[in-house]
Amino acid sequence: LDLPVLVVHGAEDTVVPPEMAQRLYDAARGPKRLVMVEGAAHSWVLRRAGDTVFEALREITPAPR
Repeated sequence: LDLPVLVVHGAEDTVVPPEMAQRLYDAARGPKRLVMVEGAAHSWVLRRAGDTVFEALREITPAPR
């Protein structure tokens, strides 16, 4: 499928290493976006990322027709 892909990951995650998020991002076809959340570990990534995640979704999602 050719769908937008957003990978959001905590930069300090010790459960799932950030390198794994990078590998997922590298393997995805576009449009795609990687958001590495500084100061976030495995949990609470979205809470820490705030509006950055929603901005990234708007960037990679096509406008409604």
